[in-house]
Amino acid sequence: GECTVVCSATEGLYAAFVATLEPGDEVIVPQPCFPWYVPQLRLAGAVPVSLHLKKEDLFRLTRKELDARVTSKTRGLLINSPHNPTGHVWDEEELTEICDFCKQHNLVLYSDEVYERQVFGSHRHLRAAGMPGMKERTL
Repeated sequence: GECTVVCSATEGLYAAFVATLEPGDEVIVPQPCFPWYVPQLRLAGAVPVSLHLKKEDLFRLTRKELDARVTSKTRGLLINSPHNPTGHVWDEEELTEICDFCKQHNLVLYSDEVYERQVFGSHRHLRAAGMPGMKERTL
């Protein structure tokens, strides 16, 4: 596989945003989120589009909520698993739905997996780039 060495996940994500986004491009960002995501996207000229995760949905991304935020300017979806700050770990069913959404709308999936080793109980971390058809569209 390919590997790019960076000083931190924050630097790596910012480099990915600058390299792949044009001013005005939209990126869907589940909220709450790591505090640097939104400022980094804005600094890269992109427009963060909030998708509020709900406790009653167990902090899961739903296809209905994702589809409601897509416009002609949407270029990406930013996820983090395990999610900071909720601790939610995308399971295979949910990650498959996220990947299908990205493929259907031709979006880049920015997948912050910095906490991949902080998974407990019966949960397991799944790499977004390892899902079918996602290697070429996951950063």
